Amino acid sequence: MRNRTMVLGLVAALTLPLLGGTPADVAAHAQTPQQAQPEGRVGDAVVERVSGADRVGTSIAVSQLLHPETATAVVLARSDDFADALVGAPLAAQLGGPILLTAPGGLSPGVAEEVDRLEPAEVVLLGGESALSAEVEAGLGDRPVRRVVGADRFATAAAVAAELPASARVYLATGADFPDALAAAPPAAAEGAPILLTTRDALPPATSAAIQARPEAEEIVVLGGHGVVGEAVAAAAADGRALRRLGGSTRFETAAAVYDLGVAGGLDPTRLWLATGLDFPDALAAGPAIAALGETLLLVDGRDLCGVAPVVERLQANRDRLTSIRLLGGAGVISADAVDQLAAAADPDTVCKRLPRGGTTLFPDFRMIAYYGSSASPRLGVLGEGTPDEAAQRLLRQAAPYDSAERPILPAFEFIATVAQRAPGADGLYSTRIPIADILPYLEAARRIDAYLFLDFQPGRGDFPTQVRAYEELLREPDVGVALDPEWRMGPGQVPGETIGAVEAAEVNEVSAYLADLVDRHDLPEKLLVVHQFTAAMVRDRDQISDRPGLAVTFHIDGFGSRAAKRSKYDQLAVGPPFHNGLKLFYDEDIDIFAPHEAMAFDPTPDLITYQ
Repeated sequence: MRNRTMVLGLVAALTLPLLGGTPADVAAHAQTPQQAQPEGRVGDAVVERVSGADRVGTSIAVSQLLHPETATAVVLARSDDFADALVGAPLAAQLGGPILLTAPGGLSPGVAEEVDRLEPAEVVLLGGESALSAEVEAGLGDRPVRRVVGADRFATAAAVAAELPASARVYLATGADFPDALAAAPPAAAEGAPILLTTRDALPPATSAAIQARPEAEEIVVLGGHGVVGEAVAAAAADGRALRRLGGSTRFETAAAVYDLGVAGGLDPTRLWLATGLDFPDALAAGPAIAALGETLLLVDGRDLCGVAPVVERLQANRDRLTSIRLLGGAGVISADAVDQLAAAADPDTVCKRLPRGGTTLFPDFRMIAYYGSSASPRLGVLGEGTPDEAAQRLLRQAAPYDSAERPILPAFEFIATVAQRAPGADGLYSTRIPIADILPYLEAARRIDAYLFLDFQPGRGDFPTQVRAYEELLREPDVGVALDPEWRMGPGQVPGETIGAVEAAEVNEVSAYLADLVDRHDLPEKLLVVHQFTAAMVRDRDQISDRPGLAVTFHIDGFGSRAAKRSKYDQLAVGPPFHNGLKLFYDEDIDIFAPHEAMAFDPTPDLITYQ
């Protein structure tokens, strides 16, 4: 109960100086914001947009919403990078002012006007002159200015922590990316708790010292999974204190876990703010305001508000209680169709047919990292080693280095649904079908980590269209695609393993027409169609293969061997738009397997990277 009491008390204490007035004044400002534009309603909830012409303008709009008259202080952060500004929300809340974003080389004109309007007693700059130049400081005129700065982002976060009062918690996030720290801004600011930064594998000395300087902190809250803050780092940070990890398989799941912690501590789930989780400025600027009002924040994929499962779950859980939803940023970051999308997301009877990690487009919205194999035998690939859930966790670790804010990962299972055989079998086709019942545990495991699944077909003397249609029950799902493996497409008299097979463009087009029709009839998101290849002869008349609406047709360049041989093969077979490229990496057969950053250096950069 101690933390809940602290949060409630601090929300009340912070709100009055921020808004200037009685609790009635606070409520009035919350209900009639000066810079929020009405967009519609979702049930009883009023949907409003708080935005400016750009990220700087949005920070000004948030400031005007919460500070209609003056503010005791202003915190300035650079608009083009998150490093120093990431931890600024608790400081701005403590000082009773907004965070404003400005260009690093000089004070943005709109910011200069907003500072003049607010008449703060001081302006605090986050970072040194490499972050906010001397010209920014000069643009503030005669106002008292000071900087909170350290030697790097970790030391700057520690310097911010030194400005804050005693708190029961310390939040710890990666300094390599922004979403986890952004999600923590409202509860941390409401508690007056610092957000400190770390690397994945080592606790920076400045961070360690900042934690040790807060002996009153009873709990260390680690933000993100083991892929961003390692277990040894978390243990070193706690050093005997209570340790709580809030993490998920995506930035949106982590943000939702932080939201839940804030609600448990007294923040109001009926008044919700939504900010993009794909960039940092809007949520960064709004953190102190959300805390001051005692409200809540979720990070979303603004292109598709119906497509992020943890957001949908919380909208549905509170749909009869929601009174306010505020959208941060313009239509470029949160869709102009937000009201309709939110209405669909909040309705439990509406099925949002979206990709596992949001949206309806695979490429270039995501980079797919896949494990290849089958339940038939672990010798077929890494996916078949251990249980489906064990493979899922290994895949997440393998995929983590590829993740980025600009292009997030979509993990995937490439499951061999039909396995080529040296024996003809009862039907004489030299191919064995895996029952759908045996595939379902892998689909369920993929869904537990918000991953995709695509079925790989090795038809032997059969054909691709017949085999693919046999799995329509799965292919009607929004998170299941197809891979064609011509190596195992045999002609008359040929035997798998003795001959490298081949497929005609017309047969690939028959499959793609069937899949495109499925997508259209069932209102599915973009579906993956992979064509495996490691020789030019494997795909005959490749230039005749059609690009169809609703499909991401991807030529997957296989083959194992030396680095030089793999690069040469990729250069020979890679394609250009509208098609996409894949690259297969072999754990055992490749000579000196490419590291993730090396695989990303292939040109064109692969959209799909599969491990076997």
